[in-house]
Amino acid sequence: MSNSVLPFPRSETYSDRGVVTMNDTAYSHLEGMIVTVPDTIHNTLRETKLRVVKNDSGAAITVGRKMMAFSTTSVGDIGGRVSGIADTAGQVAKPLDDAYIGKLTSIPDNDLFYVGEAGLFDCLSTTTGVDDSIRGVPVSVAGNAKIGGAAANHHAFGWAQEPVTTAASTGVVVLVQAGLGAVAGASGSEVGIS
Repeated sequence: MSNSVLPFPRSETYSDRGVVTMNDTAYSHLEGMIVTVPDTIHNTLRETKLRVVKNDSGAAITVGRKMMAFSTTSVGDIGGRVSGIADTAGQVAKPLDDAYIGKLTSIPDNDLFYVGEAGLFDCLSTTTGVDDSIRGVPVSVAGNAKIGGAAANHHAFGWAQEPVTTAASTGVVVLVQAGLGAVAGASGSEVGIS
C-alpha cells in the first residue's frame, strides 16, 4: 500500500531531526513503507514511489548514486532493511533516492532512509565511454553498486531510459519497477523475489 504522507522529509534520514535515538528496533513499523511523491528530480512531476528502509549494515553508508542491497539476515528484513551497497552482480536491490545526492554525505547505521521503489532514478553504470546498447533494456546490479544490462540469472529491477554517455559517472536514468520481483521478460527474471 502506498502513502502520500512522508514519515520524514525527503533528502533526510529519520534521525536528522536530532530528537531521536536510533537502534536496531527503533521505528521498525516504518520499515518497508511505500510513499508516493511527485518526481521533482527529473522534473516530470509524475508519480514516484519511495521505500523506507533501515541501514542494517553495521556502519554508515556513504551517499552516492549507489544500489542498496536488501538484507537477508531474516525473512522479515527483506524489503525493509538494507545490508549496504549492492556489491554482487544480480543482487536484489533498489537505488538510493536521488534526493540525497549533494545533501548528505552518509546514512548512519540503524537510521531510516529512502530508496527508489518505482519511477525514474539515476544509477551509475559499469560502462565507460559512450554505449547506446543499454537504452531500453532491462538492467540489474552489475557489482560495485553499479548497473549493467541484465545477465542470465540476475535480478532485473528496471529499464535504462537513455544511453550511457561519457558522463556516466553522473548516472543513467532508469525506470525502476515497483516491488521486489524481477522485471518481466528479462533474462533470468525468474529468480526475483515476489
